[in-house]
Amino acid sequence: MANPLLGQFVAIDEPFQLTSYASSSYRGKQKQKKTQHIFANHVASASSRKSKSKTKGRGEGLVTVAAQADGIHLVDISSLHSVASHTLGPSTSFSCPALSLGGEDNEYATYAVIEASPDLSAEDEEGIAGRVVWKWKDSLLSSSSTSAAGKEDRVSQVVASQNDRIHGLYATPELISSRRILALTESGGVLLLDSESLDQKASLSLSNANSEEETTLDVYRVFVFSSCSFGSKSTAVVVSFENDGSEANGLMNIHVVSVDSNTDEIAVSRWFKLALSREILDVSCSASGCFSVLCKDGTWASYTFPPPSPSSPSQPQPLRPLSRPFKLGSTFSAFPSTPSLSSSRSKKAPTDSTSTSTAALSIASLTSTYVLLAALSPNHGVHIQIWDLQYSAVLSTYTLPIPSPSAGAVLSVQVVVDTEDLVGSEQGLEGKSGVRGQAALVVSTATTTTTATQEVESVKTKMKSKKAPVKAASTTTTTSSNSNLFVVPYLVPYQSSLALALGRGHATQAWLASSSDSPSTLQDKDKQQRTKSKAEVEREKMYESVKGAMGAGKVKVAEGAFLEWVKKVEEAGRQEEAKHKKEVKEKKEKKKGGEEEEMEVDGAADDAPTQTEEKEEQQQDLSTLLDYNFVKALLNVLLPPLKTPLTIQQQHQVHAKEIVKVLLERKAVSSGMVEGGLLRALRERGDWASVELCFSSLVDISESDMIETLVVLIKYHQHRNDAMQIDSSSQAGQPALPTLARYLSHVASYPTLTAKPLVVALKRWIRDPQDALDVAKTVELWLRTLGQQRRSNGEVGLLPSNKDLEKNKDGVWVVGARSKWEAKKRRKEVGDVVPSLSKVISFLQPFLDSTFLLLLQHPPAHKTLHLLQSQLIEESSFSDILEQLRGSLEPFAIGHMKSIKEAAVPDKEKEKQRQKGDWRQRRAGQAGVIGSAGASVGVYQVEEMVL
Repeated sequence: MANPLLGQFVAIDEPFQLTSYASSSYRGKQKQKKTQHIFANHVASASSRKSKSKTKGRGEGLVTVAAQADGIHLVDISSLHSVASHTLGPSTSFSCPALSLGGEDNEYATYAVIEASPDLSAEDEEGIAGRVVWKWKDSLLSSSSTSAAGKEDRVSQVVASQNDRIHGLYATPELISSRRILALTESGGVLLLDSESLDQKASLSLSNANSEEETTLDVYRVFVFSSCSFGSKSTAVVVSFENDGSEANGLMNIHVVSVDSNTDEIAVSRWFKLALSREILDVSCSASGCFSVLCKDGTWASYTFPPPSPSSPSQPQPLRPLSRPFKLGSTFSAFPSTPSLSSSRSKKAPTDSTSTSTAALSIASLTSTYVLLAALSPNHGVHIQIWDLQYSAVLSTYTLPIPSPSAGAVLSVQVVVDTEDLVGSEQGLEGKSGVRGQAALVVSTATTTTTATQEVESVKTKMKSKKAPVKAASTTTTTSSNSNLFVVPYLVPYQSSLALALGRGHATQAWLASSSDSPSTLQDKDKQQRTKSKAEVEREKMYESVKGAMGAGKVKVAEGAFLEWVKKVEEAGRQEEAKHKKEVKEKKEKKKGGEEEEMEVDGAADDAPTQTEEKEEQQQDLSTLLDYNFVKALLNVLLPPLKTPLTIQQQHQVHAKEIVKVLLERKAVSSGMVEGGLLRALRERGDWASVELCFSSLVDISESDMIETLVVLIKYHQHRNDAMQIDSSSQAGQPALPTLARYLSHVASYPTLTAKPLVVALKRWIRDPQDALDVAKTVELWLRTLGQQRRSNGEVGLLPSNKDLEKNKDGVWVVGARSKWEAKKRRKEVGDVVPSLSKVISFLQPFLDSTFLLLLQHPPAHKTLHLLQSQLIEESSFSDILEQLRGSLEPFAIGHMKSIKEAAVPDKEKEKQRQKGDWRQRRAGQAGVIGSAGASVGVYQVEEMVL
């Protein structure tokens, strides 16, 4: 059942495409290194989120795109156009995402780490590739700024040391105000740079920050926050996840580094170690102190940083798991259905942010414990989801369709969120409804083709002419890439809430891995199969037959298999019951003796059958075989979610209504067994007979499902009436619909109907005044019919006649015949059963509370409202008259009800009550045992206890 709170606090809006880039691999000095085709990053600014919204500039809504073999582009999300570009040519590539800083008067500075470029000589490129940073400045005073970047308008500086590479460039509003930026190297170096000259102001090596001995670190992911809940107060907090190259047992180091740009100081404030037994696919971290690690086998574990403590950062601190790890399933392309049994971990995992370019999944933290996930689907789409890792539940899902890639193409996704927007929102700079943000999603396709040169053709020619072949034969490998950049709008709350995760278990289960293929599960299944009874084995065979027949579209075959199984189970039950009665009768006849022995034998035979007989009877009982889990699995086969509406012909072809009817008659079904509710599933298949049967078989139908079905039925009748006025033959082939009065009587008479949920459902679904008018007319007809039935020849009939009285099954006179006559008369007049007056009033009050203004604004409804008013006034006056008789007649009514209850007690129970006697006599007898001194105290015993 859907959670009504989710749409208000958690949502993923429809993504829109921002830009796209296509290129082929160049023949320059490019290194054979796996890199993303494009990098996307949100533009950083010295202004806070709140102040940016008040300025007139473009400080919010810009994305920096670094496209390989193209250049650097600043793209405006609102206009979907590039506002600044630096074309660097087809032989230039980048090592990591570019960084853009927004300043005053629409002045922007862009920084990029160059991997290869024609401006670098062969000797320089070998030595400074991945270590040099280029910087440009842009002015957005004009509508567009495009240039072919040259040496004269940029600053170039080698930042990283020899034999090291830059992992990424980062900035926070405080760092920008202090004219500083951060650079993290792949070996664990933290560099504080001047944003103007790129000179190094401070540095720290994480490889020897915790001990005197230097260790080999390999940085995997880095997150930079302006403020967080788990670090010390500073201008920036760096969270670095590194693989320890000296460790063979799969440990990950996590360093929390504080950066003070005012004093140019960098220090490690905290240090953690995390044991991992699998290769890492991606990591996420939020400013609230929650981070998660997603492994390549689908295992997703989440942890929280403990509160800051005065312990020394030279010793690793323990981490606290946020929740139990879970495993994602094969609905994501990253985790195929037949993975290897064990994932061997390499000694040195990928180090830079580009090494996961071929990954089919990416995650990014939002607020609190919420994580945004983007993953490729096996069906050529991208699943975009919001997960709450505290409760291991998926709260919102959107599938973005993408074109089918060509053969041999490799797809990848990367999602990027603006951490500064999230930090500002958590500090209360947004509204109270939640955090609205925009994530950047990169979907890339890379196709590699190999072609032969002319030398190969000459070789083939000479081979055909039987001449000696040429030894040199070369091939050319070309990689064409196509990347699309999307913007994903989302809404998340500030804090994780259990109320939002309630009811999401079934939806989450579809995205998790099934444990049915594990060896231990198979062994358990074999063990359970050996212990199953014959009836349970037959039930499984029937289930497989029904499943196969429904999958092949053979509804009649499925119904036949199920009904045949029910017939066999019932026949076996009748035979077992007859056998049991025969054995009991034989035991009674064989037993001879006194009256007491005979009674004991009879009691034992009637009340306590042998253990073997009980077991056999339980195995053959149909109600026992139709347990909750089995019926739910069967309904998932019979009533799967529909992707498109069914035609009338398809409804008869794909719906096994006979099976559903038997399950409903046996009261083995609940509404929550089917996704979206049982009423909706039956209504979509045109099975209105089963819809009516649900009201007498189910006890958990929600008011929302009832009213939604009511509105659909009203629309059906309105459409059918319009069609009948045009063509009377149009009704042929239409499904048999219940009348509005008959369905509404089911709703009004439902035993668990409550007023408040009914008001909410009526306000939600009844928006058309004509729909409300149709319901009001039906209720007015009920009140008029009930008023007419109170009169007999113009007089009110209060006392029942002899024809109205009959004896019930216990021999007590009750008013029964009149109720049958009234029901028959109501069917003749109204066509359906009219609920009792109390049920009608109980429904009418919430109905008027929710739709009165809607009816008042609809002129055709005024006449019906006046009729309702007159009927209610008449019923109210009659109730006031009857109220005067309450004091005189109530004792007789109570006495009659007592007689009915006493008559319903079995004779054996009455005999036991007589033997026990009155409770006052038993109490007096017990008190007499100890004499008159303790007449009110029973027998007691005194014990001594030594401690």
